[in-house]
Amino acid sequence: MHFAYPPRKTSHPPPYEIRNPRSFSLSYTRRKQLQAGALMLLTAFLLIFGLSHLFSSSPEERIPPGTPDVVIVTVIDEQSLSPSYIEKIQENRRSYAARH
Repeated sequence: MHFAYPPRKTSHPPPYEIRNPRSFSLSYTRRKQLQAGALMLLTAFLLIFGLSHLFSSSPEERIPPGTPDVVIVTVIDEQSLSPSYIEKIQENRRSYAARH
């Protein structure tokens, strides 16, 4: 025969009951700690990254010494193209290099 109600809990629980290590409260707390740590690391990384770009020199100043300003490599098939078209392409490349 079954009982109508489950047995009552004691009115005097042990003062320091051992918690289950897989309980939800511990994993929730640990997850929040990890989220806070990740947020702090991301903030620190973005702050350092932003400040380094803010105080860095512009890209024009970082050209290695002794390098030409513009190098244009154009491959032209001289057998299939007309000489006037090839001359137009070469002139276009020269004017582009002069502007930049």
